Amino acid sequence: MADSLWPTLVEVKAYLGIATSDDDAYLQQHIDTTAFNIESYCGRKFEAKDDVEVFRLTDFDRCYNGMNGIRVKRVPIQSITSILDTGDTGISINYVQGENGFIFGDFMRGSEEITVTYRGGFEDTIPIDILTVFYNIMNVRYSLKGYQVP
Repeated sequence: MADSLWPTLVEVKAYLGIATSDDDAYLQQHIDTTAFNIESYCGRKFEAKDDVEVFRLTDFDRCYNGMNGIRVKRVPIQSITSILDTGDTGISINYVQGENGFIFGDFMRGSEEITVTYRGGFEDTIPIDILTVFYNIMNVRYSLKGYQVP
C-alpha cells in the first residue's frame, strides 16, 4: 500500500519495538491485510480520493426539508464537483451537503440515475480510533507469529 495513510513498515516496527529486518516481509503482509480488513469491515476507504458514484432511485434513503438524500462512500466529503441527473434529463441538480456523507437534493423529479463527482476521505491522517485498532491488531498478529494451531 504505497503512498498510503496507513502506518508504514518503519512505523509499525517502531511501535512493536522491532529493530531487525528479519520479519519485514511478514509484517508488510500483515500491514496490508490489516488495512484491507479494517476498510472492508467499515465498508469504506479512508484515504481521500477523487471519486464518481452513481445512484439509482432506490438508493435514496433519507429526507431533509422535503429533499431526498443519498450517501457517498468516501467521507468526509472534501468537495463536490458535480451532481447530475444522468438518466433522462442530464441536468445539474441543486443540492445541500449534509453531515456524514449525505447529500440532499430534488433527485426524484423523473430522475432514474444520479451521478456524483466528488473528493472524499481523509487527506492527512486516519482517525486515531481507527489507527488504535490497526496497531492493536498488528500487536496481536505479531505476538502470535509462529504459533501453530494443533
